[in-house]
Amino acid sequence: FPAVVFRNVSVQVNFGPAPMVELPFQCRLLGDAAQEDVEVVAAKKPAKGQYEVIVPVCLPDEGAFDWLDMWLQQNPDFTELSDRKLLEWLEASGIYRQRGTSQQNSNDKPDMKCGIAQIEDGSLKRALLSSVAAQQRNFVVMEVKGNLVPAERAETLKRFNVPHFKKIAQVLMGDPTSDFKKRVEEILLKEKQAKSDQEFKVKKAEAVRKALAEKKQKELAREQKKKEREEKKAKKAAEAAAKTEGENPDEEMKEDDKEEEEEEEKEDEPMAVDADEQPPKVELTAEEKKVFRKLPLPDIAPTVLSSSFGLYSIPEKSEGFDDLQFSWNSTSKSAEYLKAWKATRNLTIRVEDIQPSEHFNKQLISFQSLVQKWKQRQSEWKAAYVKRDAEKP
Repeated sequence: FPAVVFRNVSVQVNFGPAPMVELPFQCRLLGDAAQEDVEVVAAKKPAKGQYEVIVPVCLPDEGAFDWLDMWLQQNPDFTELSDRKLLEWLEASGIYRQRGTSQQNSNDKPDMKCGIAQIEDGSLKRALLSSVAAQQRNFVVMEVKGNLVPAERAETLKRFNVPHFKKIAQVLMGDPTSDFKKRVEEILLKEKQAKSDQEFKVKKAEAVRKALAEKKQKELAREQKKKEREEKKAKKAAEAAAKTEGENPDEEMKEDDKEEEEEEEKEDEPMAVDADEQPPKVELTAEEKKVFRKLPLPDIAPTVLSSSFGLYSIPEKSEGFDDLQFSWNSTSKSAEYLKAWKATRNLTIRVEDIQPSEHFNKQLISFQSLVQKWKQRQSEWKAAYVKRDAEKP
Protein backbone atom coordinates (compact mmCIF):
# COMPACT_ATOMS: atom_id res chain seq x y z
CA PHE A 1 0.00 0.00 0.00
CA PRO A 2 1.16 3.61 -0.44
CA ALA A 3 2.90 4.97 2.65
CA VAL A 4 2.76 8.60 3.79
CA VAL A 5 4.93 9.66 6.72
CA PHE A 6 4.08 12.68 8.89
CA ARG A 7 4.91 13.62 12.45
CA ASN A 8 2.27 14.07 15.13
CA VAL A 9 -0.65 13.97 12.67
CA SER A 10 -3.14 11.40 11.46
CA VAL A 11 -3.55 10.86 7.72
CA GLN A 12 -6.59 9.38 5.99
CA VAL A 13 -5.98 8.06 2.49
CA ASN A 14 -8.91 7.77 0.06
CA PHE A 15 -8.47 5.14 -2.65
CA GLY A 16 -11.83 5.87 -4.27
CA PRO A 17 -13.68 5.08 -6.37
CA ALA A 18 -14.99 8.66 -5.89
CA PRO A 19 -13.22 11.64 -4.30
CA MET A 20 -14.53 12.90 -0.95
CA VAL A 21 -14.59 16.49 -2.18
CA GLU A 22 -14.78 18.02 -5.65
CA LEU A 23 -11.35 18.43 -7.22
CA PRO A 24 -10.30 21.27 -9.56
CA PHE A 25 -9.16 18.64 -12.10
CA GLN A 26 -10.37 15.34 -13.49
CA CYS A 27 -8.72 12.10 -12.45
CA ARG A 28 -9.60 8.50 -11.67
CA LEU A 29 -8.79 7.14 -8.23
CA LEU A 30 -7.26 3.75 -7.61
CA GLY A 31 -10.60 2.25 -6.67
CA ASP A 32 -11.98 3.25 -10.07
CA ALA A 33 -9.05 1.91 -12.08
CA ALA A 34 -9.71 -0.29 -15.12
CA GLN A 35 -9.14 -4.02 -14.66
CA GLU A 36 -6.48 -4.10 -17.38
CA ASP A 37 -4.49 -1.36 -15.61
CA VAL A 38 -4.20 -3.02 -12.20
CA GLU A 39 -3.35 -6.42 -10.79
CA VAL A 40 -5.50 -7.49 -7.88
CA VAL A 41 -3.61 -9.86 -5.60
CA ALA A 42 -5.64 -11.65 -2.98
CA ALA A 43 -4.12 -11.88 0.49
CA LYS A 44 -2.86 -15.34 1.34
CA LYS A 45 -4.97 -17.02 3.96
CA PRO A 46 -3.40 -19.59 6.29
CA ALA A 47 -4.43 -23.21 5.76
CA LYS A 48 -6.07 -23.62 9.18
CA GLY A 49 -7.17 -20.03 9.58
CA GLN A 50 -4.30 -19.15 11.94
CA TYR A 51 -1.30 -16.97 11.23
CA GLU A 52 1.99 -17.94 12.86
CA VAL A 53 3.96 -15.94 15.41
CA ILE A 54 7.51 -17.29 15.65
CA VAL A 55 9.46 -16.53 18.84
CA PRO A 56 13.14 -17.51 18.27
CA VAL A 57 14.94 -18.50 21.47
CA CYS A 58 18.69 -18.12 20.83
CA LEU A 59 21.68 -17.58 23.08
CA PRO A 60 23.52 -14.26 22.56
CA ASP A 61 26.40 -14.20 20.06
CA GLU A 62 25.49 -17.67 18.79
CA GLY A 63 24.06 -16.97 15.36
CA ALA A 64 20.70 -15.42 16.29
CA PHE A 65 20.63 -12.77 13.56
CA ASP A 66 22.41 -14.91 10.95
CA TRP A 67 19.74 -17.55 11.49
CA LEU A 68 17.00 -14.89 11.27
CA ASP A 69 18.32 -13.53 7.95
CA MET A 70 18.50 -17.05 6.52
CA TRP A 71 15.06 -17.95 7.82
CA LEU A 72 13.45 -14.79 6.41
CA GLN A 73 14.91 -15.58 2.99
CA GLN A 74 13.26 -18.98 3.19
CA ASN A 75 10.00 -17.52 4.56
CA PRO A 76 9.46 -14.14 2.83
CA ASP A 77 5.80 -13.95 3.91
CA PHE A 78 6.83 -13.31 7.55
CA THR A 79 7.21 -9.80 8.96
CA GLU A 80 10.09 -9.21 11.36
CA LEU A 81 9.35 -7.38 14.60
CA SER A 82 12.57 -6.18 16.22
CA ASP A 83 14.47 -3.06 17.17
CA ARG A 84 16.83 -3.48 14.23
CA LYS A 85 13.85 -3.66 11.84
CA LEU A 86 12.32 -0.56 13.41
CA LEU A 87 15.65 1.21 12.91
CA GLU A 88 15.66 0.10 9.28
CA TRP A 89 12.14 1.50 8.78
CA LEU A 90 13.18 4.80 10.36
CA GLU A 91 16.21 5.14 8.08
CA ALA A 92 14.04 4.32 5.06
CA SER A 93 11.82 7.23 6.15
CA GLY A 94 14.77 9.62 6.32
CA ILE A 95 15.29 9.50 10.09
CA TYR A 96 18.89 8.73 10.99
CA ARG A 97 20.65 8.13 14.28
CA GLN A 98 22.98 10.72 15.72
CA ARG A 99 26.71 10.08 15.61
CA GLY A 100 28.22 8.24 18.51
CA THR A 101 26.76 5.32 20.40
CA SER A 102 26.59 4.36 24.06
CA GLN A 103 28.03 1.29 25.75
CA GLN A 104 24.53 -0.20 25.73
CA ASN A 105 24.47 -0.36 21.92
CA SER A 106 23.92 -3.92 20.69
CA ASN A 107 22.32 -5.93 17.89
CA ASP A 108 19.31 -6.68 20.08
CA LYS A 109 18.84 -3.12 21.31
CA PRO A 110 20.56 -0.65 18.96
CA ASP A 111 20.81 2.99 19.98
CA MET A 112 17.77 4.98 18.86
CA LYS A 113 19.18 8.47 19.48
CA CYS A 114 17.81 10.53 16.61
CA GLY A 115 16.56 13.69 18.33
CA ILE A 116 12.90 12.59 18.40
CA ALA A 117 11.59 11.96 21.91
CA GLN A 118 8.84 9.53 20.85
CA ILE A 119 11.43 7.26 19.26
CA GLU A 120 14.12 7.53 21.92
CA ASP A 121 11.77 6.77 24.84
CA GLY A 122 10.20 3.76 23.06
CA SER A 123 6.75 5.30 22.53
CA LEU A 124 6.83 4.53 18.80
CA LYS A 125 7.72 0.89 19.40
CA ARG A 126 4.98 0.48 22.01
CA ALA A 127 2.44 2.01 19.62
CA LEU A 128 3.57 -0.37 16.88
CA LEU A 129 3.33 -3.45 19.12
CA SER A 130 -0.08 -2.41 20.43
CA SER A 131 -1.53 -2.75 16.92
CA VAL A 132 -0.04 -6.11 15.89
CA ALA A 133 -2.95 -8.12 17.30
CA ALA A 134 -5.26 -6.55 14.72
CA GLN A 135 -2.96 -7.49 11.83
CA GLN A 136 -3.63 -10.65 9.89
CA ARG A 137 -0.14 -11.69 8.87
CA ASN A 138 2.73 -13.92 9.98
CA PHE A 139 5.26 -12.45 12.40
CA VAL A 140 8.69 -13.37 13.72
CA VAL A 141 9.48 -11.59 17.00
CA MET A 142 13.25 -11.23 17.45
CA GLU A 143 14.15 -10.20 20.97
CA VAL A 144 17.32 -12.03 21.99
CA LYS A 145 17.13 -11.21 25.69
CA GLY A 146 13.34 -10.92 25.85
CA ASN A 147 12.79 -14.35 24.30
CA LEU A 148 15.13 -15.96 26.85
CA VAL A 149 13.50 -14.49 29.99
CA PRO A 150 10.14 -16.07 30.99
CA ALA A 151 8.56 -12.83 32.24
CA GLU A 152 9.36 -11.00 29.01
CA ARG A 153 8.18 -13.93 26.90
CA ALA A 154 4.84 -13.72 28.73
CA GLU A 155 4.53 -10.03 27.81
CA THR A 156 5.20 -10.89 24.17
CA LEU A 157 2.56 -13.63 24.11
CA LYS A 158 -0.04 -11.27 25.60
CA ARG A 159 0.15 -9.10 22.47
CA PHE A 160 -0.82 -12.07 20.29
CA ASN A 161 -3.44 -13.60 22.57
CA VAL A 162 -6.13 -13.74 19.85
CA PRO A 163 -7.63 -16.77 18.05
CA HIS A 164 -6.13 -16.08 14.61
CA PHE A 165 -2.53 -16.42 15.86
CA LYS A 166 -0.61 -19.63 16.49
CA LYS A 167 2.28 -18.92 18.86
CA ILE A 168 5.39 -21.03 18.21
CA ALA A 169 8.66 -21.04 20.16
CA GLN A 170 11.63 -21.83 17.92
CA VAL A 171 14.49 -23.03 20.16
CA LEU A 172 17.97 -22.69 18.60
CA MET A 173 20.64 -23.93 21.01
CA GLY A 174 23.72 -26.09 20.67
CA ASP A 175 25.14 -27.49 17.45
CA PRO A 176 23.40 -25.85 14.43
CA THR A 177 22.10 -27.59 11.33
CA SER A 178 24.31 -28.14 8.26
CA ASP A 179 22.51 -25.49 6.18
CA PHE A 180 23.19 -22.87 8.85
CA LYS A 181 26.87 -23.84 9.03
CA LYS A 182 27.10 -23.66 5.25
CA ARG A 183 25.56 -20.18 5.23
CA VAL A 184 27.97 -18.93 7.91
CA GLU A 185 30.94 -20.30 5.94
CA GLU A 186 29.66 -18.57 2.81
CA ILE A 187 29.39 -15.25 4.67
CA LEU A 188 32.87 -15.65 6.20
CA LEU A 189 34.35 -16.58 2.81
CA LYS A 190 32.67 -13.58 1.17
CA GLU A 191 34.02 -11.24 3.86
CA LYS A 192 37.52 -12.72 3.56
CA GLN A 193 37.42 -12.45 -0.26
CA ALA A 194 36.27 -8.81 -0.06
CA LYS A 195 39.12 -8.02 2.36
CA SER A 196 41.62 -9.83 0.12
CA ASP A 197 40.34 -7.99 -2.97
CA GLN A 198 40.73 -4.65 -1.22
CA GLU A 199 44.28 -5.49 -0.10
CA PHE A 200 45.10 -6.67 -3.64
CA LYS A 201 43.71 -3.44 -5.09
CA VAL A 202 45.78 -1.30 -2.71
CA LYS A 203 48.90 -3.40 -3.33
CA LYS A 204 48.43 -3.24 -7.09
CA ALA A 205 47.89 0.54 -7.01
CA GLU A 206 51.08 0.91 -4.96
CA ALA A 207 52.98 -1.30 -7.44
CA VAL A 208 51.73 0.81 -10.37
CA ARG A 209 52.75 3.98 -8.55
CA LYS A 210 56.24 2.62 -7.89
CA ALA A 211 56.57 1.38 -11.48
CA LEU A 212 55.57 4.79 -12.87
CA ALA A 213 58.00 6.52 -10.54
CA GLU A 214 60.75 4.09 -11.56
CA LYS A 215 59.92 4.61 -15.24
CA LYS A 216 60.10 8.38 -14.75
CA GLN A 217 63.51 8.02 -13.10
CA LYS A 218 64.71 5.83 -15.98
CA GLU A 219 63.51 8.36 -18.53
CA LEU A 220 65.37 11.13 -16.74
CA ALA A 221 68.48 8.94 -16.54
CA ARG A 222 68.11 8.09 -20.24
CA GLU A 223 67.90 11.75 -21.18
CA GLN A 224 71.01 12.42 -19.13
CA LYS A 225 72.89 9.54 -20.77
CA LYS A 226 71.73 10.64 -24.18
CA LYS A 227 73.03 14.10 -23.54
CA GLU A 228 76.34 12.71 -22.32
CA ARG A 229 76.60 10.45 -25.38
CA GLU A 230 75.95 13.36 -27.74
CA GLU A 231 78.64 15.37 -26.00
CA LYS A 232 80.97 12.37 -26.15
CA LYS A 233 80.14 11.83 -29.83
CA ALA A 234 80.86 15.45 -30.65
CA LYS A 235 84.13 15.23 -28.78
CA LYS A 236 85.11 12.06 -30.64
CA ALA A 237 84.16 13.62 -33.93
CA ALA A 238 86.45 16.54 -33.20
CA GLU A 239 89.25 14.20 -32.18
CA ALA A 240 88.72 12.03 -35.25
CA ALA A 241 89.18 15.01 -37.52
CA ALA A 242 92.59 15.58 -36.00
CA LYS A 243 93.68 11.96 -36.28
CA THR A 244 96.41 10.90 -38.61
CA GLU A 245 95.77 9.33 -41.95
CA GLY A 246 95.33 5.57 -42.08
CA GLU A 247 92.85 5.34 -39.21
CA ASN A 248 89.14 4.89 -39.91
CA PRO A 249 86.99 7.07 -37.55
CA ASP A 250 83.72 5.96 -39.18
CA GLU A 251 84.17 2.44 -37.80
CA GLU A 252 84.42 3.78 -34.22
CA MET A 253 81.31 5.92 -34.73
CA LYS A 254 79.35 2.90 -35.98
CA GLU A 255 80.42 0.89 -32.95
CA ASP A 256 79.26 3.72 -30.63
CA ASP A 257 75.87 3.92 -32.41
CA LYS A 258 75.47 0.14 -32.03
CA GLU A 259 76.14 0.37 -28.28
CA GLU A 260 73.60 3.19 -27.97
CA GLU A 261 70.92 1.11 -29.73
CA GLU A 262 71.60 -1.85 -27.43
CA GLU A 263 71.32 0.36 -24.33
CA GLU A 264 68.02 1.86 -25.56
CA GLU A 265 66.61 -1.63 -26.17
CA LYS A 266 67.50 -2.59 -22.59
CA GLU A 267 65.94 0.60 -21.23
CA ASP A 268 62.65 0.12 -23.10
CA GLU A 269 61.63 -2.90 -21.01
CA PRO A 270 57.85 -3.04 -20.25
CA MET A 271 56.43 -2.33 -16.77
CA ALA A 272 56.49 -5.31 -14.42
CA VAL A 273 52.86 -4.70 -13.29
CA ASP A 274 50.23 -6.82 -15.08
CA ALA A 275 47.15 -4.63 -15.61
CA ASP A 276 44.94 -7.67 -16.27
CA GLU A 277 45.98 -9.58 -13.14
CA GLN A 278 42.97 -10.72 -11.10
CA PRO A 279 42.75 -10.90 -7.28
CA PRO A 280 43.62 -14.32 -5.86
CA LYS A 281 40.81 -16.61 -4.73
CA VAL A 282 40.85 -17.21 -0.98
CA GLU A 283 39.72 -20.18 1.07
CA LEU A 284 38.80 -20.58 4.70
CA THR A 285 41.23 -22.35 6.97
CA ALA A 286 40.08 -24.95 9.47
CA GLU A 287 40.44 -22.36 12.24
CA GLU A 288 38.38 -19.79 10.32
CA LYS A 289 35.48 -22.20 9.75
CA LYS A 290 33.63 -21.12 12.85
CA VAL A 291 30.14 -22.30 13.76
CA PHE A 292 29.14 -18.77 14.83
CA ARG A 293 30.72 -15.67 13.35
CA LYS A 294 31.54 -12.63 15.44
CA LEU A 295 29.53 -9.53 14.54
CA PRO A 296 30.77 -5.94 14.97
CA LEU A 297 28.41 -5.49 17.94
CA PRO A 298 27.44 -7.97 20.68
CA ASP A 299 23.91 -9.34 20.56
CA ILE A 300 23.35 -8.14 24.14
CA ALA A 301 25.26 -5.35 25.90
CA PRO A 302 27.70 -6.76 28.51
CA THR A 303 26.05 -5.00 31.44
CA VAL A 304 22.61 -6.25 30.40
CA LEU A 305 23.92 -9.77 29.88
CA SER A 306 25.60 -9.96 33.29
CA SER A 307 22.41 -8.94 35.09
CA SER A 308 20.03 -11.18 33.15
CA PHE A 309 21.70 -14.42 32.03
CA GLY A 310 20.76 -16.19 35.26
CA LEU A 311 17.07 -15.85 34.28
CA TYR A 312 17.45 -17.50 30.87
CA SER A 313 15.36 -20.61 30.35
CA ILE A 314 13.87 -22.81 27.66
CA PRO A 315 10.19 -22.01 26.97
CA GLU A 316 7.39 -24.38 27.91
CA LYS A 317 3.87 -24.83 26.58
CA SER A 318 2.47 -23.84 29.95
CA GLU A 319 3.65 -20.28 29.26
CA GLY A 320 1.05 -19.97 26.50
CA PHE A 321 2.79 -21.36 23.42
CA ASP A 322 0.78 -23.49 21.01
CA ASP A 323 3.86 -25.35 19.83
CA LEU A 324 7.55 -25.81 20.71
CA GLN A 325 10.04 -26.50 17.94
CA PHE A 326 13.63 -27.51 18.66
CA SER A 327 15.33 -26.87 15.33
CA TRP A 328 18.96 -27.58 16.21
CA ASN A 329 18.93 -30.13 19.03
CA SER A 330 16.48 -32.15 21.09
CA THR A 331 14.81 -30.82 24.23
CA SER A 332 17.21 -32.59 26.59
CA LYS A 333 20.36 -31.59 24.66
CA SER A 334 19.19 -27.98 24.46
CA ALA A 335 18.57 -27.92 28.22
CA GLU A 336 22.03 -29.40 28.89
CA TYR A 337 23.64 -26.90 26.55
CA LEU A 338 21.91 -23.96 28.27
CA LYS A 339 22.95 -25.26 31.70
CA ALA A 340 26.61 -25.58 30.61
CA TRP A 341 26.50 -22.15 28.95
CA LYS A 342 25.21 -20.51 32.15
CA ALA A 343 27.82 -22.33 34.26
CA THR A 344 30.58 -20.99 32.02
CA ARG A 345 29.22 -17.46 32.29
CA ASN A 346 29.08 -17.76 36.07
CA LEU A 347 32.84 -18.34 36.06
CA THR A 348 33.84 -15.75 33.47
CA ILE A 349 31.34 -12.91 33.33
CA ARG A 350 31.65 -9.73 35.36
CA VAL A 351 28.85 -9.16 37.88
CA GLU A 352 27.59 -5.60 37.35
CA ASP A 353 24.75 -5.45 39.89
CA ILE A 354 26.34 -7.13 42.90
CA GLN A 355 25.03 -5.83 46.24
CA PRO A 356 26.41 -6.41 49.78
CA SER A 357 24.33 -8.66 52.04
CA GLU A 358 22.60 -7.60 55.26
CA HIS A 359 25.21 -9.46 57.31
CA PHE A 360 28.00 -7.56 55.56
CA ASN A 361 26.27 -4.22 56.25
CA LYS A 362 25.93 -5.08 59.98
CA GLN A 363 29.60 -6.07 60.21
CA LEU A 364 30.61 -2.91 58.37
CA ILE A 365 28.66 -0.70 60.79
CA SER A 366 30.19 -2.54 63.77
CA PHE A 367 33.70 -2.14 62.35
CA GLN A 368 33.20 1.55 61.60
CA SER A 369 31.97 2.08 65.19
CA LEU A 370 35.04 0.27 66.54
CA VAL A 371 37.35 2.43 64.40
CA GLN A 372 35.71 5.56 65.82
CA LYS A 373 36.38 4.32 69.37
CA TRP A 374 40.03 3.66 68.51
CA LYS A 375 40.40 7.13 67.06
CA GLN A 376 38.77 8.65 70.15
CA ARG A 377 41.16 6.77 72.49
CA GLN A 378 44.11 7.83 70.36
CA SER A 379 43.01 11.47 70.59
CA GLU A 380 42.63 11.19 74.39
CA TRP A 381 46.11 9.68 74.72
CA LYS A 382 47.65 12.46 72.60
CA ALA A 383 45.87 15.12 74.69
CA ALA A 384 47.13 13.59 77.95
CA TYR A 385 50.69 13.40 76.58
CA VAL A 386 50.61 17.08 75.54
CA LYS A 387 49.18 18.08 78.94
CA ARG A 388 51.91 16.15 80.81
CA ASP A 389 54.65 17.85 78.77
CA ALA A 390 53.10 21.23 79.46
CA GLU A 391 53.08 20.61 83.24
CA LYS A 392 56.81 19.77 83.36
CA PRO A 393 58.92 22.60 84.92
